[in-house]
Formats: sequence, structure tokens, C-alpha cells
Amino acid sequence: MTKAPGIMLKGQHRIGDRVLFDTDLQIPAAQWTCLLGRSGVGKSTILRLILDLETGGTFNGSIAATDGMPLAGRISYMAQSDLLLPWLSVLDNVCIGARLRGTAPNIGRARDLLHRVHEFVVENPAVVWTRYRPEFETAVLDFERLDLLGALSEQSSCLSGLSSAETSRSGGVARF
Repeated sequence: MTKAPGIMLKGQHRIGDRVLFDTDLQIPAAQWTCLLGRSGVGKSTILRLILDLETGGTFNGSIAATDGMPLAGRISYMAQSDLLLPWLSVLDNVCIGARLRGTAPNIGRARDLLHRVHEFVVENPAVVWTRYRPEFETAVLDFERLDLLGALSEQSSCLSGLSSAETSRSGGVARF
């Protein structure tokens, strides 16, 4: 795997006549970066700009990877809300990235990951959803093994949809 680059974002974002933010942001390579601030200051907008998604405003500036290569196709993102698909199994949710990219998922690797998670859950049920949620999220995102992994979120809520959907569909027992 190639080394993950840093990201540089410099410019001004406006919504109508209002300046949302002016920034010269340097996100270092291969490190966790947290965007902190009160509601409405542009944290999610910065992430949407980096991902080349609609922001509802206008950005005048530049966004680039420190290695000079395009960012497209090298970023993973978990938003502030649940993005798991409740109509899919846990296995299918783990493999969704490969399927969306049009490649065959490594089912064996996914099953191994879920087996290890299941063993841990069985052995440590009282602490799993409170203490180890971030580690589980990281493990699922790491499954994708993208060059640049952005798991930036204001909340740690990706498992709430999984746990409620899976347990309701299986009579109270999460099925892996």
C-alpha cells in the first residue's frame, strides 16, 4: 500500500453573501485529525469540500494532496449520522465499499474480521458498545485499506443503526 498523503485546503467558503470560513488548513499525513468547533462554523463543510461533495455554497481556493495526486477515489468518510444499510446483513455492510467500487469483496477476510469481533462481543458483552465502539468502527474502516482513510466525525454513532437493525431483524441476537 502506498503512503497516505496529507491534505491542504486553502481558501474561503461563502453561503450567499455570508463568509462561512477563511482557512489555510494543513492535515498531516497518516494521523488522526479532529475538527472541533461550535455548530455552524463549517466543520462538515470542510469535509464535504475535501470529498468533492455539494456544500450549498461557493468555495474559492484550492484543495490538494501533499503527494500531488488527485484525492478522488482515495478517501473514506463516515458522516455524523448512521450510514449502515439496515436492510443488509452485517457482512454485507462490511463489504459495501468493495461493491460500490465495482470490485469483488474479500468475503473470507470480512468473515474473519466479524468472527473476531463476535468472539470479543461474546467474551465482553458489558463493555463492547460503550468502551470499544471506536475500535470497532476503526476495524471496519480499516477493512477497506484505502490509501487515505478519513474517519472524521463529530459523533461516534455508526453502530447504533447496526445494533438496532440487526437485533430487531434477528429476534434480539446480532447475527454475523
